[in-house]
Amino acid sequence: MIGYQIDRFAEPHAGWIAFTDVDLQLSERCVYRPDVTIFPPGSLPVDVTRLHTVPVVVVEVSSRSSKRTDVRGKKDDYEAFGVPEYWVVDPQPFRFRAHCREVGLLVEKPVFGDSYECASIPGFVLDSGPLRQPI
Repeated sequence: MIGYQIDRFAEPHAGWIAFTDVDLQLSERCVYRPDVTIFPPGSLPVDVTRLHTVPVVVVEVSSRSSKRTDVRGKKDDYEAFGVPEYWVVDPQPFRFRAHCREVGLLVEKPVFGDSYECASIPGFVLDSGPLRQPI
């Protein structure tokens, strides 16, 4: 659903792209497969089987087994890699967490209501209402 919203945003805003379930190599020994990675115009990676470029937003959808790693460990790794914005979506019960870069750190920002204005993608507002719906 997040990828769909980014794709709809990208149509009139040429160059933005969202990848789903593609390896993101943060270092020689650290590779994650985020649910969504978003890249700005002009930074499109050539090899889409394993990305090495820093995305502007990384999205992880947590499960019961990955929640602790998504909220703590991965956040620290994405922070060290230089990701400007990291979102964690916890579907059960629904919770949307947005972490934005401030003085080199990814700091959790309060999210109110069903919309979140992305700090890293000018003009993009995520509608979290559809994310609350059961699949």
